[in-house]
Amino acid sequence: ASRKREAERKKAEEEAAAGTRKELRGMTLDQLKSLVSSKGLEAAGKKEELIEVAFKIRLQDEAVAARRDELRSMAIDDLRDVAKGCKLAAAATGKKDALVDAVLAHEAKAREDTRAFDAKAEEVLAQWAEGLEEKSGAELKDMCASR
Repeated sequence: ASRKREAERKKAEEEAAAGTRKELRGMTLDQLKSLVSSKGLEAAGKKEELIEVAFKIRLQDEAVAARRDELRSMAIDDLRDVAKGCKLAAAATGKKDALVDAVLAHEAKAREDTRAFDAKAEEVLAQWAEGLEEKSGAELKDMCASR
C-alpha cells in the first residue's frame, strides 16, 4: 500500500512539474527575464535556459512555502527548539511568526552560502582542470608517479 501511495505521489509531482513547465513555456521571454531577475539571478540566455532557471525558482518557492506551513503548524515549544538548534537569538522570547521568519531567513542564508560554496568549488575545479590540460603527457605521468 505504501509503494502505491508513493508511486501516486511521485506521479502527481511529475504532473505538477509538467504543468509548471508548460505554464513557463507560455510566458514571453521578457516575462521570464523579469521573473528570474526578480530573484537576483542573471536573466541571460535562451528561452529554454530561462525556463529551467524559472522552474527551479518555482520549486524553491514551493519548498519555502511548504516549510513555512510546516513551521507554523508546530507547537511554539517545538519551534523554539528548532530556533535554538539554528542558534537564533529570537529562540528564547520570540513570538511564533517571528520565530518562523527567523528560521526561514536562517535557512535561506544557509542555501545561499551553499550556492556560493558550490560556485567557488566549481571555479577552483575548472582552474585545476585547465592547469592539467596545459601539461604534457609526460608531465602528467610524472605527477602521478610522484604521488
